[in-house]
Amino acid sequence: IQPRAACACPRHPEPLRTKDPEYSTDAQGRRIQGMVVLSITVAADGKVENAMVLQELDPGLDRNAIEAVKNWRFHPALCGTTPVAMDITVEVNFHLYP
Repeated sequence: IQPRAACACPRHPEPLRTKDPEYSTDAQGRRIQGMVVLSITVAADGKVENAMVLQELDPGLDRNAIEAVKNWRFHPALCGTTPVAMDITVEVNFHLYP
């Protein structure tokens, strides 16, 4: 993660396109449900970089959460009117329905 210049009044990134992650067969069979918390960098072009797990759930689901989030797109963060990279935390939920 690169150090960034401070911005007095940043506007945080806003999701444009998100896709739910795949449920791993193993986790589905064991009926694992819950949340994976990730730290990501939203680049100035709105693409996701540097995804890492902050709160684990299951190794397969953790990997699937990272892969899904890497394909998300955002309106980038703004410092004034300039797009800038920003580190944010996102939650990815896994729920099974009867």
